[in-house]
Amino acid sequence: MIESDVAPRRTQRAERPSKGDRRERALLDAAARLLEAGSFAEASVAVIAEEAEISRASFYFYFSSKQALLASLIDEAVLDFTLRILDVVDEDDASAPAEAVAATVRAAADLWWDHRTVLLASVELGASIPEVYQRNLDNFAIVRAPTVELLQRHGRVPEAHDLEQATQLVMVLMLMTERNFYDLVRGTPTTADRDALTARLTTVWLRAFGLHS
Repeated sequence: MIESDVAPRRTQRAERPSKGDRRERALLDAAARLLEAGSFAEASVAVIAEEAEISRASFYFYFSSKQALLASLIDEAVLDFTLRILDVVDEDDASAPAEAVAATVRAAADLWWDHRTVLLASVELGASIPEVYQRNLDNFAIVRAPTVELLQRHGRVPEAHDLEQATQLVMVLMLMTERNFYDLVRGTPTTADRDALTARLTTVWLRAFGLHS
């Protein structure tokens, strides 16, 4: 009886975040707050560590630099988006390719809406921080490949029959989408603004894939 009472407590204890996990989470949250306040770019590692309530030396146990911290924060923001895209475009369902394309645009809209501060920083700081710029390219590449496959499977345009042209078309569409949502969230958009832009971009994607009715 005693052993059965103790076992659940051990399981619960094992599932709790470790001290290291909590410190890493504190640094990510601190970076997000500084981004929201517009002071991350000027903040030193010491300031970020103080915001996270850990020592400056401890910071370097988790991240090699503030740029690496920002790259990790970007990865965290786009993870759900990436999983959604991979789930949608990997489904070889010839009966609903238009819906798969529309779902990718909706996922992008949700990403920019829910993580606007981090994504704005990823674009703006990526222009001057090579590590952040490269992370943006890496995240693009993860989503680009299956989207190209979707175009080649179901697209009804000449580009769909050539891998290089299909890749170039998808990259143009992705960059166009990113730029439009970037411009949108820099202001004070409403959900109606977001939905209207999502609809316009969806139409462009569908026409580019030859799937617009």
